[in-house]
Amino acid sequence: RALCARAVVLGGVSGASWLVVRHGALALVCADSEHLLDLERVQAEFRVGPGVTAQRTGNPVLLTSALDRGGEWPAWASTARRLGLQSAAALPFVQGDQVTGVLGLYQLAPGPIKFLSVYPILRELGTSLPAHHQH
Repeated sequence: RALCARAVVLGGVSGASWLVVRHGALALVCADSEHLLDLERVQAEFRVGPGVTAQRTGNPVLLTSALDRGGEWPAWASTARRLGLQSAAALPFVQGDQVTGVLGLYQLAPGPIKFLSVYPILRELGTSLPAHHQH
């Protein structure tokens, strides 16, 4: 939970979650609020949402509006809307060529999340962003 709280401070966001890959699927490690637990359970249970896409592709997923891809992830978008979330970022933890987890960042205000501000957390965990996102 300390990781999630630190991501909120470093990222200047409203909320954060950390999911790890277990047996090919995302499993929730922590969320900084009970509300985000609901959202991350939707991702884990239905295997839909920005975190699942980040895990599958190995690339960050950035949403300036939580409903940007609502048609692709209706269960996730519905839960995000209910929580009042406006923007989101799902950042994959990459070790070698494997995605080992995803850091989720959420904002109540619309607009982009400045995800590079949480890069120190990824480095501490011995992970990195995909090479084309480090510049």
